[in-house]
Amino acid sequence: MTKRTKPTTASVDDVLDDAMSTLHFSLTHLHKAIADIASGKAEKTKHDDESRIAHLASKVGSIVDSARKVEAARRKRVETLTMQQVVAWLRAATPEDRAKVVREVQSMERRGTVLG
Repeated sequence: MTKRTKPTTASVDDVLDDAMSTLHFSLTHLHKAIADIASGKAEKTKHDDESRIAHLASKVGSIVDSARKVEAARRKRVETLTMQQVVAWLRAATPEDRAKVVREVQSMERRGTVLG
């Protein structure tokens, strides 16, 4: 009998990053396919080139909509951060990361803020 291991759980940020990576990969290949059809390099099918390009362009639109949703989810996660979560992260961060945050805050203080 083999020992079962608990599957690792990806964080929400990891899932969002993977989703964006997949969407970018898909867009790259759709763009290439559209360019190949437009230049005549793609294999001929029973569909005319314009219909094929329009079909692929609609898929691009779907991908863009999905990317918008991923970014909205990412924004929502940032907007709902609490002070306690930030402090907990700082406690768990490496000294180098904490120093970077301190430098950034000091830089913000020197430049001032438009928020008052």
